[in-house]
Amino acid sequence: MTAATFSGTRVLFAFVGSRQYLAMRAIQRESSVPSVLVDLAGGQALEDDLDSGVDAGTFEHLMQPGVRGLFESLFLSRRLKSEGMQPDVVVLGQDIGAPARAFAQAFIRSGASYALLQDGALAFPGVTNRIPLLRRAETLLATARLLRPTSGHFGSSRPDVILTWGHGWTELFTRSAPGVALEACGWPPHDLLSADTACPKEFVLVCSQPVWLPAFGLTNAEVSGYYSALTELTHVPGVKIRLHPIERSEHQHVPESLLRADTSKSMTFETQMQLASAVCAPASSTLVEAGAAGVGVAPLDYGQRFAVVRSNMVGISHLSVGVDIGTTKPSDFAAVCIARAGDYRARGIQEVLQDFVRTDGSCTIRAARVIDLLAAR
Repeated sequence: MTAATFSGTRVLFAFVGSRQYLAMRAIQRESSVPSVLVDLAGGQALEDDLDSGVDAGTFEHLMQPGVRGLFESLFLSRRLKSEGMQPDVVVLGQDIGAPARAFAQAFIRSGASYALLQDGALAFPGVTNRIPLLRRAETLLATARLLRPTSGHFGSSRPDVILTWGHGWTELFTRSAPGVALEACGWPPHDLLSADTACPKEFVLVCSQPVWLPAFGLTNAEVSGYYSALTELTHVPGVKIRLHPIERSEHQHVPESLLRADTSKSMTFETQMQLASAVCAPASSTLVEAGAAGVGVAPLDYGQRFAVVRSNMVGISHLSVGVDIGTTKPSDFAAVCIARAGDYRARGIQEVLQDFVRTDGSCTIRAARVIDLLAAR
């Protein structure tokens, strides 16, 4: 490519995974300024016509782990700059991972504004990096101003603005990102939700998570027990399993039969959510989204482990009682989940969660306006 390939680009949307892609692509369509989408995990800027035919499974790959992913991001930003990329605004979907922050910093140092698009539920206190070599690499790069530093809290990389899901997150971001402008835009993919609440409810949707991560506090034996129980549910009528992107990309803990039963590649979460009679998950943003949209929610438990994780998560900390996947008979699982969801519905869960997720159909328009104003500064 020539040095003029990206000349005139005003906004750079940098995403990881299909979830961030779908949100950023929606904003890009609504925005009035020239922009480019960059797949950080794939290491490429997308062609203009790629959106035709893109589905939930298009961007399955995640960032390379550790130091390798960090330096691949640095090289990608350098290559794009050599091809003429110098945007007025760079937009990220997360700032917890070092590779995304390293990529963005290359353009921020050259004068770009920086916007952060909330892409899920958030834990507090923040995430810490447990890999010594990566910690040292991050420290060295941050000292050299090649990496946007963070305390491990979402938003602590000091963006110019955070586009949040709703006003319910204000207290969290005031603590984790003091002084940063907050815009309660909502999550753009929610604009696609049907207003027809009477659509047929076909199944209980279980949104799994990579429970081997330290935050869940499970032993290796407990991780194996969790996935064995989850695998048993694949044979139960009326239950569908949706795996997390990390489970699909780092699946050494996930049985092959469970990978085959995963429904995430066939449709987006938003579509599945509307067809579900209840959404179950250990400690996930899917509970916030489903509850706010009026879909039943039933937290998933494995002993008391997941309830402890939820208690530290804004938006779902009050979802203390769940359905124990380890002790509930597979044949009873769907009925128990629906009953638990009914309990939470009776307690007014939708009204509580609607403060955390705007679902008025204008999320994309609001987000695009914020990005356009930032580009015009």
